[in-house]
Parts: sequence; C-alpha cells; structure tokens
Amino acid sequence: MRSLTVAAVQMNCIPGNKSQNIAIAEGLIKHAADAGAELIVLPELFTTGYHVENEDLSLAETVPGETTNRLAEISVRHNVALVGGMIEAGSLSGLLYNAAIVIENGKVKNNYQKRYLWQEEQLRFGKGKPTENPFPVKHAPCGIQICYEIGFPELTRGWAHQGAELLLAPSAFSEKRVRVWDIATRSRALENGMFVVAANRTGADAHSFAGRSRIVSPQGELLKEASPDQNETIVATIDFNEVAKQRHSLPYLRDLEQ
Repeated sequence: MRSLTVAAVQMNCIPGNKSQNIAIAEGLIKHAADAGAELIVLPELFTTGYHVENEDLSLAETVPGETTNRLAEISVRHNVALVGGMIEAGSLSGLLYNAAIVIENGKVKNNYQKRYLWQEEQLRFGKGKPTENPFPVKHAPCGIQICYEIGFPELTRGWAHQGAELLLAPSAFSEKRVRVWDIATRSRALENGMFVVAANRTGADAHSFAGRSRIVSPQGELLKEASPDQNETIVATIDFNEVAKQRHSLPYLRDLEQ
C-alpha cells in the first residue's frame, strides 16, 4: 500500500501578529505530528491573517526569509512537511503575492503564487505564474490551489492530467460561502479521482470564516471534517491505490483525453 498520513490545521489568525500566529500553528502542528501526520496543510495567509490590507507591505517577506526559516525549523523539529500561506514580497518583480510555501526536510521545496485572485485581492497582489507540473511532497505528486481557486475545475484537471494524486488547498473561506466550500472541495476530488486536503481558518476580522477544514477521498466523500469554529487538527491516512481505482471506475480523465 502506498500511503501517506495527512493533516489539516484549522486556526484563528491574529491580524498582523506573525510571531503569535506561528506559535499557535506550531502547537497544532505538534498535535498533528504526534497523531502520525507526515504532511500538514495550514490556512491561506495564516502567518498574518487575511484582512491586513493596510499592513501588506510591512508584513510581506521574501522566500526564503525569516518566516520560512521559522517554518523550516518547525518542519525539522516535528519531522513533517508543511504547506501554508503567507504574503510574499517578490524579489524581482517588486509585487506582493498571496503564496503557499511547501517546506520539507527543513527546506523550501516549492512556492506557489495564487493565480486567480478574489475581488479586492486583485488590488493587493500580483497574479502568480501558470504552473501545472505536480511537485512531490513526501513522494506524493501534489498540486496546490489557494482558497477561491478551488472553484476553478480547469486548474485541478490540469494538475490531474500531469499526474497529481493529491490537491492541497490552504484557504480562508467565509461563512457566507460555506456552501461553495462544501461543494467545490468534494467536486474537485470526485471529478479528478484525487484526494483533497483543504485547510480553512476560523474566527472573524472583516467577516466570519467558516472553518470546516476537510480531507476528501477520490470518491468525493469526507474522510475527516473539522468544526466550524475551533482551533483543531484533522488527520487521516490516505491510500493512493484508491486514486487508480477511482479513475478506473469513473474514467473522466481517460475519456476526456480520447
């Protein structure tokens, strides 16, 4: 069996307080690691909180930088791979990006910049470069879509066509759109016969966040789901043989290619 134990960290984020947010995250990361997690996904912009528009410039960091160095230390300390969101200062472009950083074995392995920006994000961040080449995390071929991007099936299909078997979705979905969250996360899994680990945040700043982080099977079924409003972790061991079985049973990818 080719398996991996994955986790989603769900947390409230304190606007602008990177040090405290990372400390809160580490407590939850430790809890997940103690439960056997090997790959842990954290929410979108978890290091700063989401609504920090007036502080974007001061909170942004290059990659690598102080925040990724701290996350690298946490990764080594708990022997886990981490995927989580931050405001990235583009060293060449001069733009800021809504980024998801992949850290494994104490090093930055991948840096995904959000391509499809939600409403006012278009005034805050540059658009990330297109990429559909899966990247290995703990030897599993993965793709990333950040929050709003979970509503773009074309992105997920692109990852799946290139061999991704696991979609990682750091998010900050609001309670107002929890129905979208529920349908989109399960649909992307079912359409592509892949696992989805979607980490959402809780709490409120300019609006209330929905929580309900989840791990979804290739059949679109919820393997684990968090509460609407608590800081917590969810952990599940996933068997990648289920990907091949589901893609054979419901051959959307194969038939689309013919």
